[in-house]
Amino acid sequence: CGLTAAALALADVYPETALHILRHSLRSAQACMESYSPDGGYAEGMEAWEKGTRALVLLIAMLQSACGKDYGLPASPGFSATVLFAVSAETANGAWNYHSCPALPVDTAIFGWFSRQFGNPVPAWLRRQEVLSGRKAPDVLDLVFYSPVSPELTPELPLDAVYRKAGLAMLRSGWGQEDTFLGLHGGSNHEVGGELDAGSFLLEMGGERFFAETGGDERLPLMLRRRAEGQNTLVVAPTEMPLPDQNPDAVAQILEARSAPERAYAVLDMSTTNDAILRGKRGILLTADRTVAVVQDELVLDAPAEVVWSAYTRAAVQYAGARTLLLAQNGKTLLCKLCGAGNARFELTPVEDTGWLRVTVRATVQERLRMAVACKLYREGTDSRSDRIYECRPMSGWSL
Repeated sequence: CGLTAAALALADVYPETALHILRHSLRSAQACMESYSPDGGYAEGMEAWEKGTRALVLLIAMLQSACGKDYGLPASPGFSATVLFAVSAETANGAWNYHSCPALPVDTAIFGWFSRQFGNPVPAWLRRQEVLSGRKAPDVLDLVFYSPVSPELTPELPLDAVYRKAGLAMLRSGWGQEDTFLGLHGGSNHEVGGELDAGSFLLEMGGERFFAETGGDERLPLMLRRRAEGQNTLVVAPTEMPLPDQNPDAVAQILEARSAPERAYAVLDMSTTNDAILRGKRGILLTADRTVAVVQDELVLDAPAEVVWSAYTRAAVQYAGARTLLLAQNGKTLLCKLCGAGNARFELTPVEDTGWLRVTVRATVQERLRMAVACKLYREGTDSRSDRIYECRPMSGWSL
């Protein structure tokens, strides 16, 4: 983007050099555009999406202004749809910070350009709502790419979004600040900036990020943040550092995803994450009118082994039983119930001097495992220990 700006500014003085730079710049831009194909998803992480997309928009705008054409870059598959991806991967608590990104609000000042470029008022409307509500500060690009919005416009965004190439699924109960968000991360472990985090999930309920990604928190050791041990996922027969505890070449594809008004789910193939797994799936489910969030695992192993389920939280422990957990944060309480997995139980380990609490479940598996952790907001006065919020049935029975 910067080299293109310099080449265009100096083209009259150094025409041959400028043309040489522009040719290389266009080839690089075309390669970058492939990251959004085919549906607008972006596997590298939200911080990379923010920087890369902003630079590409500025590059295209410069070409349009100085050369009078865009060389077909905006027509690249998925690029026009990537606005919805950015919106889907963010909540009132910031971006979904997979791949070690900080959990900060996403820079959306370029949304006006998308509205002008593709004749779609929704991106500009979304940006306008963010600025007027005070969630995000205005930016000079809001003026540069200003696109008027009709006051009658009231777009309805889909509650659920699935990006198969990037390996991401995002389920919601609504778009309000206190609605539930449940995300599942798959894709390739050897993605640029990637970690050993296939199967990692993120859960918000009542406006609180109860199970959060550790990415971006430099108080945690870098090696921990890079390993599956430091993610909200599971490992089979875990190895000690520095050996990898998940296959670095694993590709966890989305096998199935369905949505209905009262429930939604997505299922990830975990079979390649560990050589000991003959068949493996991790699924996320919003059920009971999207008031209950479930993370479920089903494994078939080639030999007996220990399976370790992990998730990280900054919430305080209000109650800790063997298979029931109450987490409290900013006046909200999350009820977590362990289903299946025989006599396995919740274990809690504070990560010293970080504010993080690691929640683990260790299960000794002979051949097959079916285990779920179901969560819902807890209401005072109910019996958390006897409250059955989910029955652990096979994921094959989730079909709508």
